[in-house]
Amino acid sequence: MVEEAERTQLMDVLDRAGQRDTVYWNFVYQPLPDADGRISGITVVATDVTEQVLARRRLEHVGQELAANYATLHTAHGASQVANEALSHSNAQLTYANQDLDNFVYAASHDLKLPVLNLAGLFDELRRGVSFTDAAEEALLVPLITQALHQLSTSLDDLAALGRAQQAAHAPAEPMMLEALVEEILHTLEPQVRAANARVSTDFAARPTLTYPRASLHTVLLNLLSNALKYADPTRPARIHCSLWLAAGEPVLWVKDNGVGFDAAGHGPELFQLFRRFHAHVEGTGVGLYLVNRLLLAKGGHLEVDSQVGAGATFRAYLGPA
Repeated sequence: MVEEAERTQLMDVLDRAGQRDTVYWNFVYQPLPDADGRISGITVVATDVTEQVLARRRLEHVGQELAANYATLHTAHGASQVANEALSHSNAQLTYANQDLDNFVYAASHDLKLPVLNLAGLFDELRRGVSFTDAAEEALLVPLITQALHQLSTSLDDLAALGRAQQAAHAPAEPMMLEALVEEILHTLEPQVRAANARVSTDFAARPTLTYPRASLHTVLLNLLSNALKYADPTRPARIHCSLWLAAGEPVLWVKDNGVGFDAAGHGPELFQLFRRFHAHVEGTGVGLYLVNRLLLAKGGHLEVDSQVGAGATFRAYLGPA
């Protein structure tokens, strides 16, 4: 009976072209029977399998790298999921905090309004029933107190408007004719238009009708146009241009004026902070631009401004994806 062939694999070190090299061999041992069936010898067949062994090792190495990369990606994906969940949680908390802040601002301004009005009334009664012994002191203090009460009342009105506008930002969008909306706002601002000897031009050819929350867009345009009138240069008639253009399909409202201007580049990030003002010669609370920017951010937009002292200002209100 002829026994099965036996296979082995050996590694050897040979000199090849004067260099030592590692090679791999497959040996096949086959029994050699004689005429009577007895084993009289063995045949040995040796095959050089170096390339196959090296190729298998390269594949094993690639497989190990792929497994390591998969483990790394799996770990990174898990970490990314954890980070995204944490970010979503933080965003939700921030949203709730903003809503709570808006509600608090509105409630506080509403609750404080009546005491301020009462204080102003009591001061008027006091002035009618009490006389100062020093006329110079009366001439100094009475205007200061009156001005302080007026500023406090105006600030509360602006904060209440801020709370109402923030709530209105979540109202459903509706189509509006921009020309008609601007005319409505300018009718409200008629005294300021006359005082500044202003001429207001418009260009809404790019999109005459815009779908947007009406209260938000009204507030944005009202603040930008009233600012252009408020900060008109007294040495020349006011010229204001209001237009709408499309930037990558996104509607952008432009309000450009030739007023006194301010150093927009120098103020940088302060531009849209709450209660931040750039001129002291006119009344104001520094709420308007902050409110406009907040409304735009709520819709995925933002506010930009270019201005220099004495060279007017250009505001660009990016309204968010159409």
